[in-house]
Amino acid sequence: MDNAWSQTIADVLQTFAHDQQATLRSSRGELRKADWLLMPDVHPFSRNEAMKGGIAVYTTDSYVRVAPYLTRPSCNASFILPGMDTGTRLTPELTLKDVACELRSLLERAAEPDRVIQAMAMAKRLDTRTLSATTATLTLAREARLANLADHFPRILNVYLNGSSRTLLGLVTAIGRMAGTVQDTRLRWSLEEFGGRWMMHPPEAHEIRTIQFDEGLWPEPHMRSESRPFAK
Repeated sequence: MDNAWSQTIADVLQTFAHDQQATLRSSRGELRKADWLLMPDVHPFSRNEAMKGGIAVYTTDSYVRVAPYLTRPSCNASFILPGMDTGTRLTPELTLKDVACELRSLLERAAEPDRVIQAMAMAKRLDTRTLSATTATLTLAREARLANLADHFPRILNVYLNGSSRTLLGLVTAIGRMAGTVQDTRLRWSLEEFGGRWMMHPPEAHEIRTIQFDEGLWPEPHMRSESRPFAK
């Protein structure tokens, strides 16, 4: 990554975090490939639990992706909600000032409270949908395969089965908890985005009921699926 590009992004993130009184989670204060900003607002989820909203930022050599972010501190689980990126609008002809303005605009959009409020409403809805162990296994296997994350299905399922919540939210939370144990930033983003997409667009009840065992549901032995963090 070009030093000027990297420094411009870092400066915008630091300024935005300061203006919004947010916490910028970054190793040793340096810009990484991904950064997570936690906003000051706390959102009550239940009598004994609260959630926090924030912003996740992923940088590459040619574009920046920005997305709303939701975390359950009590479970050490986080979710990246559907977001937006600078796409092809950032061309070599643009100045660093243009880059800073574009990024700042995306950060402001991602920080809109309605996005986190909508995610909270969905989380509460998912928390009312109970799942049997078999249904949870089949649902997770299918969704992980569709997201090109089938290799990580066993670990996510293990987290879910060792947890206490037997709801669809519990299954989504297992994805976020497992993501927090991953050191690779790109893979962590993929998993947290997987959980966030699933939270906002969960399988409908009739889809879950009709899932069946079939040969194509499970990954082939010894086959490694390539993760695609920003698949639409």
